[in-house]
Amino acid sequence: MKEIIIIGIVLIIAGRLGERFLKRKLNITKKTNTMDDRAKSLQFFALGILMIGFIISSVIISVILATKNESFTVIYTFAPYLIVVAMVKGFMDWKFNQPSKKWILQIYTVFLLFILMMAILWIDPLK
Repeated sequence: MKEIIIIGIVLIIAGRLGERFLKRKLNITKKTNTMDDRAKSLQFFALGILMIGFIISSVIISVILATKNESFTVIYTFAPYLIVVAMVKGFMDWKFNQPSKKWILQIYTVFLLFILMMAILWIDPLK
């Protein structure tokens, strides 16, 4: 468990530094939002569906896997959920808000979350 915490802290620091570097290098600002209202509502709807799906699936998976495996934790369902949310936000920014370049930060977030998920599965595999 200590290894996961250390890797998490290292990834948080790498995320902050990498985000700061990308913002400066590519001139990315959070204030630039050219997404129209239809795209914003589509993104809100997609993220709402993902949240409902996550809640339902995590309850079902937790009940099924927790009874079979004592080492199961919610992080096994939470990390993939965060990856999918970052991918949806990145796609919506790329498709409807490309001039702001915020989608590059979302791709970087997906990369870091994927590394975190692989580290969790490598250090504490679901047996």
